[in-house]
Amino acid sequence: MLLAFYIHIKYVIISFHKDTPDVAVSVTNTTVTNVTTDVRCEARGVPDRYTYITWEHTWPGHALVIRSYPGSEVLHLNKLTYEYSGNYTCRVENGVRASRNPRAGMGTAYLQVEGTLSFTVLAFYVVIYHLYKVRVLYSLWIS
Repeated sequence: MLLAFYIHIKYVIISFHKDTPDVAVSVTNTTVTNVTTDVRCEARGVPDRYTYITWEHTWPGHALVIRSYPGSEVLHLNKLTYEYSGNYTCRVENGVRASRNPRAGMGTAYLQVEGTLSFTVLAFYVVIYHLYKVRVLYSLWIS
């Protein structure tokens, strides 16, 4: 009977559940008079050691990345203008390979900065080129 007990203990397998992080991004809408705001990235998963990869700023409905920022738990935005409005996506990893979900380890929130639009001509050309893949033949001045 002692021998049977030893064999049973020898073959106990301990397994730990691992999963990619669920990511929640939070931000408070603001105005240009507030000058700064923080966008927060909260990750939960097993194991709970996270690497914050990157922040991406995109316009809703388009995959064009307007700005990229280094990964961190909190993104500090300064000197806010209307152009800072848009989706902010945080990418997080914890060493667990994502399954079939391409959005695993990512969270997105929309930031609205109330103010006046002040588009630059260069930015206008870049957006038109990337969205519509056409050449801009005429100058357009937006003030």
